[in-house]
Amino acid sequence: MELRKCFDSRNDVLHTRGMRPDLASIQTRFGKSAERQAPRFKVDFGVRVTTGSAATGSTVQGRAHDLSERGLSIYAPAEFEEGQQLQLEFTLPFSRKALKLIGIVRSRAGNRYGMELRNLHHDAAQELSRTCRALSLTAQ
Repeated sequence: MELRKCFDSRNDVLHTRGMRPDLASIQTRFGKSAERQAPRFKVDFGVRVTTGSAATGSTVQGRAHDLSERGLSIYAPAEFEEGQQLQLEFTLPFSRKALKLIGIVRSRAGNRYGMELRNLHHDAAQELSRTCRALSLTAQ
């Protein structure tokens, strides 16, 4: 059997063609994805983003695009700077519990922001881990 491999730069994974179906579904992380500390999962849920304090800051509504146990990317109609600290409020898929977390802007492309989640309390870390495990099962 001939084995051919091709790199899919959109998803940062290596796909294998010509292999048994059970082996071809295994994905190897490459590029930027391999450098990340936790795998990302596609999501779509609302995120309330607040700058400054709750009393004096401004709030916008954004949408989460992908999620990991350590961060998420969001689209938001606002101007945030790399390194800026934001307050994020959202409810994860498969959950009813609203999380209020601190996010640091680590990257920006237009109105899409890569956020590192900081100072995660135990309950929030467990909820993120549980959600990512559930998303990993639905992604296969």
